[in-house]
Amino acid sequence: MTGQAHIRPDERSIISDLGLKLTGSRPDTDARLESCIVNILRRMGLLGLTTLSSYLTRVSTHESERAHLVSALTIHHTTWFREAVHFDRLKTHATHFAAGQKSRSAPFTVLSAGSSTGEEAYTIGLVLEDVRGSFPHFDYRIEGWDVDPISVQTAARAIYPDASLSSIPKQFHSFMLRGSGQTQGLVTLDVAIRERCSFKSRSLTDAFDPIQNPYHIIFCRNVLIYFKPDQVKSIIKNLTKNLDPQGLLILGHSEAIEAKEFGLESLANSCYSIPLSAQGSVPKVRLVAGKVPNLKYSHPDIILIGSSTGGTDALERMLKDMPSNTPPIVIVQHIAQPFAKSFAERLAAVAKLRLGSAEDRGILKPNHLYMAFDDYHIGIRKQGHSFVIATSHEPPLHSVRPAVDHLFLSAARSIDCEKMLVCILTGMGKDGAQGMRALREKGAMTMTQDQKSSVVYGMPAEAVALGASQFSGTPEDLRSMILRVLNLPRNDSNRAS
Repeated sequence: MTGQAHIRPDERSIISDLGLKLTGSRPDTDARLESCIVNILRRMGLLGLTTLSSYLTRVSTHESERAHLVSALTIHHTTWFREAVHFDRLKTHATHFAAGQKSRSAPFTVLSAGSSTGEEAYTIGLVLEDVRGSFPHFDYRIEGWDVDPISVQTAARAIYPDASLSSIPKQFHSFMLRGSGQTQGLVTLDVAIRERCSFKSRSLTDAFDPIQNPYHIIFCRNVLIYFKPDQVKSIIKNLTKNLDPQGLLILGHSEAIEAKEFGLESLANSCYSIPLSAQGSVPKVRLVAGKVPNLKYSHPDIILIGSSTGGTDALERMLKDMPSNTPPIVIVQHIAQPFAKSFAERLAAVAKLRLGSAEDRGILKPNHLYMAFDDYHIGIRKQGHSFVIATSHEPPLHSVRPAVDHLFLSAARSIDCEKMLVCILTGMGKDGAQGMRALREKGAMTMTQDQKSSVVYGMPAEAVALGASQFSGTPEDLRSMILRVLNLPRNDSNRAS
């Protein structure tokens, strides 16, 4: 065959070997190998070369062409806000850092390992720039690694088609700059984000020593699937050497690992951390209603929870793998509306509960979880022996809708409040404190997240200050208390100890 670029069948193994040599990963499926061959043929066509041998000669004599060969052998598939749940966790972790003292002396650092053309790294930047808006002293640095030098160049340019905006939630559009004139149809990112991002060409299979300032979060998503098991183990060990003791390792949803093998703890959704036991002592449940004698609790008929900043993570930790005798759980979580339903679906899956709909306005069912998915309040009322959920478009409370106080105060108008378990988790402001006090006065069991484990100790602190909270602890401590009362007989009550 002459005249057009071609690769002979017996040369396919050469392409496979080059993939392993240059990228550390062999294209070991027919589909992936075919993709690499098509990429190389396209490059050969652009250069007017017809045979693989002539192309490889050019690669050996032109260093710049080597970069194009590596690019041709690399899988390029990335999008903005891919696997959005991971960016919820990023925001929670970064906000927790920003609220602490360490943020005043050092930046929050993130590694995007396998950053491709930069969309993941800049998505991280959009989220962190949003956090910086709430904490002006907070600073961050993002580093992107990719084996493909052409992709690294694309990432460093930070110029993308304006169609990218359709994949970016509107709340972040203020950080995106549209082109005009010769750059019409293109977008880039605010200089504040670009100057905090850097990119380098680097293979994950290269050995590297621990760095002086470990990363607070390492993203390594949808990359490990291209490596052999022994390579995956080596990569994970290298990455965790450079993970802050309180940091997070985030993998792709299809890349779950056996956490204990690497000294890690699984946090669900392919997120991993160094176990708390390796970081120091864990705070214990603390009785905060010491002035209330004869404190009692009983098997609840309903669980009500309010949370805000940092609440998405705390809720997952507190409600993971709930038992089969769980009463209805109604939650108000302050969260951007585009993410509300997807978070509720994820939380229901983590809790092993069914997701109900507040908009159906029906009777609340056991083993179901309910949340507001849009711009409306949710409340409950008693109907016979059951509870009914209702939505409302009354004005915002504490400048938010849905509001925790709307839910709690609606419950306080009910009877049988002593069969309610009420909890406030991490969050800014004071939403929920008044409602919790009203419920506490009517006999409900009340709990709050403690200061040490809260991202922002605002809402829980206000409830404690009002004398509304009986117990305080980490999400794991509160979970233990919930499981404890769920094991009680339904008509029994017990003195707290």
